[in-house]
Amino acid sequence: MKMDKSFNNISNELNIEAYVYTRVCDMITDQCKDVVRNLKRRPTFFESLKTSQTLSNIKDIVKFDDAKINIGGGYDSTTGIFTVPWNGIYIFSCTIMGNAGGAVHFQLNKNDQLYTAGFVAKSNYGAQTVNSFAEFRTGDKVYVKHRSSASESVRESHFSTFSGYLLSK
Repeated sequence: MKMDKSFNNISNELNIEAYVYTRVCDMITDQCKDVVRNLKRRPTFFESLKTSQTLSNIKDIVKFDDAKINIGGGYDSTTGIFTVPWNGIYIFSCTIMGNAGGAVHFQLNKNDQLYTAGFVAKSNYGAQTVNSFAEFRTGDKVYVKHRSSASESVRESHFSTFSGYLLSK
């Protein structure tokens, strides 16, 4: 009788441990699936310029018009603005090539403030790339803007690009 009770106690403890183990495994599996799902939908965009763009005003925004990747739909090619969908650390990269050997003064803006400046000197096929890491909040705006009052032209045919990626939350 005493042995049956001990056996039942051990059996119950093993059942409880097996249940807890199974639940922990299920929770870990669910968390792994969430991580993979989040990676697949992590805000990412890569845009290029199909057609040249003349910037004649210091307020002009470069409107990259060919979406190669726009996961999360944060980049709007009609405005040239990326709206940050999630808080986190992002990396942005912009390459500008001057059209017909001309100079281009440009800057990467974060919420209407200069974040990184770039300059393409007058030369055949002159280009410059600026890269920036920054912490952003949901709703922040990022875009490439002209920073000169002189009229300047940005080269088309996918020589000029703008991209961004959520690095970490």
